[in-house]
Amino acid sequence: MNNVAPVHLIHDNQAEEIRNAYLNESGTWKDINIHEVMLDLSATYFAGAIKICEWKPTHVPSDCVDDFVYVVFYADETVKMVYRGTVSDTVCSILMKARIYATTTYKAVTITGITVDVDGAPTSGTTPATAAGGVSRRYYLGTDMLATAPAASTHEAYTLAFYRWCDIAGTLVSTNRALSLTIAETKTLIAEYVITPFIRLENSAGAVISSLSAFYALAEESSDVQSYFAGGIGLDADLLIYPPENFEISLDETTWVAYGSAVTIAMADANAGMTEIFVRFIGEA
Repeated sequence: MNNVAPVHLIHDNQAEEIRNAYLNESGTWKDINIHEVMLDLSATYFAGAIKICEWKPTHVPSDCVDDFVYVVFYADETVKMVYRGTVSDTVCSILMKARIYATTTYKAVTITGITVDVDGAPTSGTTPATAAGGVSRRYYLGTDMLATAPAASTHEAYTLAFYRWCDIAGTLVSTNRALSLTIAETKTLIAEYVITPFIRLENSAGAVISSLSAFYALAEESSDVQSYFAGGIGLDADLLIYPPENFEISLDETTWVAYGSAVTIAMADANAGMTEIFVRFIGEA
C-alpha cells in the first residue's frame, strides 16, 4: 500500500508514534530495524545519522527504485530524504600510487586499463615519484573497477618487478597486477614493486609474514604442524630452505628435513607460484 499520509499532514503525536515504522503491503505497521539499515555508514548518506525513519509516501521520486524513502536525522541537526536511485549517488575516491616494497620510496609508473570514472578521466595515468598525490579516480559505490600496473620497472641500477596491490596500511588487496575491485569505500591503492631477485614468504591468504605462531612440544616429541608459503620473483637459482635448530620442515608432511639440511624448490617452480612449507618443532630431551 502506498497511501501513507505525507509527513506534513500527520499530527505531531501521530508522527511520534509511527516515526520508526512503516506500512507494509498487508496494511500493517512494521518496525524498522535500524541496525540492518546502518550496517556500514562510511561513505554513505547514513554517515552521521542518529535516527533513520522509513517512509512510504504517496509518490516517490521518479528515479527511486523502491516504494519507500528514508528520512535521516543527523547529529548536526539536519534532515535529509535518502533513497536508492537507478544510479547510486554515493561517490568514492580511489587514489593509486606505486612504491618499492618495504621502503617509503615511491615510483613513477603508468597505470593502464583504468575503468572510466564519473568524471570521464583518462583510462591511464602515471603515478608521481613522491608520497604526495597519485592517479585519482572517482566511482559510484558498487562500481566494478579495473586497473593494470606494469609488470616491470627500474630504480637506479635495479630491475623491479610487480609484487602486489595493497592499501595504505599494507593490507593485501590483490596479487594480480590486473586489478579487479568492486568499489565499497574511499581508499588508497598501492602497486608495490620489489628489487629482483626476491624471495616471497606469505600465509595462505597471500599476506606477507615474517614469523609463525609459537610452537609447543614435550621432550623428544613433535609439535603441531604449521605452514607458510614460499616463492620468488625473478630468481636465477633454485630456492633452498633450511630449518633452524630443533625444527623440521617438509613439502608433503611425510618426508621431513632436519637442521643442517634443506628442502629445494626448483627455480622455475618458485618463480611460477607459491609452495607450501610445513614446519614442526621437536622438543629437546
